[in-house]
Amino acid sequence: MPTPATQLLPGESRLGAVHLDVTDGERARIFWTQYVGLTENTSSDDAIRLGIDGRDLIVLYPGATGPIVSRRTGLYHVAIHVPTQKELARLVARLFSLGFRNSPTDHAETMATYFSDPDGNGIEITFETPTRGALVQGDGSGLAVMADGTTQGPTEALNLDLLMSALDKDDDLMTPMPSGARIGHVHLHVRNLAEAREFYRDVIGFGDLRAMDNWGMSDLSLETSYVPHALAVNVWNGPGATFKPEGTAGLRGWTILLPDSQSLQATEHRIAEADIPYTANENSIHVSDPSGNPLHITVRG
Repeated sequence: MPTPATQLLPGESRLGAVHLDVTDGERARIFWTQYVGLTENTSSDDAIRLGIDGRDLIVLYPGATGPIVSRRTGLYHVAIHVPTQKELARLVARLFSLGFRNSPTDHAETMATYFSDPDGNGIEITFETPTRGALVQGDGSGLAVMADGTTQGPTEALNLDLLMSALDKDDDLMTPMPSGARIGHVHLHVRNLAEAREFYRDVIGFGDLRAMDNWGMSDLSLETSYVPHALAVNVWNGPGATFKPEGTAGLRGWTILLPDSQSLQATEHRIAEADIPYTANENSIHVSDPSGNPLHITVRG
């Protein structure tokens, strides 16, 4: 398991809810509950709150004027990490049974599958497997070194027989996600890797886990979640990509949860010292990264 650089955020910091603009609220509600497996919490006409055990993981805001516009900054995917291989297998089997296309993928240190909601918001469901292997940069093209010393590519098709071996024949594929599922990481499109890394490492306070310029990507970490990363940024939509058009579907904001008000004040001080525009109140800060991706930083609870 890689050891991340020391983070400026307190060790108890973790990720909270991800907020998404969608075009059709009822269609999105059905998708995120029946296909993804989240449970609806208290909602209103303005926001559909979805999660587990009353904890919000995804908050949907209906009324976007259109789906995600390609080649812009914004969300690449939100990753919900599940606690067992069975839960990943259940999700993949459910999607296949519903005829919904997804891409089960082997990253050595994780098993995952990728798909998108009806508006194009990217989703990854992840089961962490750090004892199986780890990703390294290798010769610049990327490499996964397995626990037995063998190597494979960093992104391979997942062995479905291996994945589905965790399911029993009488398992209910429609069972919602269980306690222990969480927002494990967020992956963003940005316009410039260096400025994104500087913002998230030196101003916000993530650990600097892996800088992979040859891949056009960087990994940043939190002590509570850094397999494979807590935050990833990439320039795959092109260096200098412009912000998403106002009112379209996509990322409305993502959340970092801090343990106390002192941590919030320290973070606010770094943002102010960097002369970055923000708004704040007693319990939260609202700021956007240099690529226009909105971030909410709030005291937990």
